[in-house]
Amino acid sequence: MATNAVGGGAVDAEGFLKILLHQYQVGYTRALNVTQRAAGANMSVDVNVDSSSYGGALFATASAVPYFGYTNAVINSTVTTADPTNPRKDIVVAYIDLSLVTTGTTNNLGAFKIKVVPGTAAASPVDPSGATIQASIGAGNPYVSLARVSLTAALGSITNAVITDLRTPAALAMNYLYGGSSNTKGHLVPNQADGTVVTTTDTNSVSAAMLTTNAITLGYAQITAADFTTASTSAVQVTGLTAAVTIPAGGRKIKITAYSGTIYSNASAHVVVTIWDGTVGSGTQLSANDFNNGGTTSITGLGACMAVVTPSAGAKTYNVGFHVSAGTGHFVASATAPAFILVEAI
Repeated sequence: MATNAVGGGAVDAEGFLKILLHQYQVGYTRALNVTQRAAGANMSVDVNVDSSSYGGALFATASAVPYFGYTNAVINSTVTTADPTNPRKDIVVAYIDLSLVTTGTTNNLGAFKIKVVPGTAAASPVDPSGATIQASIGAGNPYVSLARVSLTAALGSITNAVITDLRTPAALAMNYLYGGSSNTKGHLVPNQADGTVVTTTDTNSVSAAMLTTNAITLGYAQITAADFTTASTSAVQVTGLTAAVTIPAGGRKIKITAYSGTIYSNASAHVVVTIWDGTVGSGTQLSANDFNNGGTTSITGLGACMAVVTPSAGAKTYNVGFHVSAGTGHFVASATAPAFILVEAI
């Protein structure tokens, strides 16, 4: 076992770069994207730099010795001649040639290298294994994969159509961001892919992780078998139209909708649909739709009633009430025209 401290005294390159492996996973830092040869497609590929003429990657040996390699120009690398009969998959890698790491040249000139490691031609080819790649570039030399080149039988030149990007960025290796007045552990590092952050590119869409089943629809119930009828002149419960919900924290408004396609009375009367927080008649009435048939018993109305409230977080039960001022009231429901209660967070 060995313990070390870096910050004073004698520090070598390994000690100086060690912190990078504690903060970042290995991978490319800029550019190194693989494309067909810019000067004309042939049996080679270009490994590119960015607009500032720079490309680089962070590497680590099997014993966690860090290296950073970079180039200031496009590197062209040869692809082995295609098999005449079977397809083949090759892997383009960037690696550090440890035999060139020496105190004899500043920044180990030429130690950052590119190679296209050929796979084995077969009817159903696979990528060359890690052991195959390691043997090809030299034992112990650390590497990162940049791209796959999928060669068809007897392929004569490499184009972008057969190149698949395999780069992995040298991203933060820590799970949490730290900060705040007390510099305590903060949130998970935001990631658009896993739904922990929404960006301006998420137009008209959010991830499944962000939109759970009850994120908008908190509760729903319907009746379809037959009309609910009553002669009561005070509100009574419409059987089956109860929604027990859990109100989320955050102070969002809640919309409750009670609906029947048709309400009517067989007498000249007011026909009233109500929404209740709690038990109909003894709870809190939130809204009402009072339909007056104007003395004509054959006239029907739309039984739609809505309430918008801002309740505290926690359990709630909402109910639909119904009553008439005279005659028998009908709250119509059928299989093809359900009556329902719907509770939504808005």
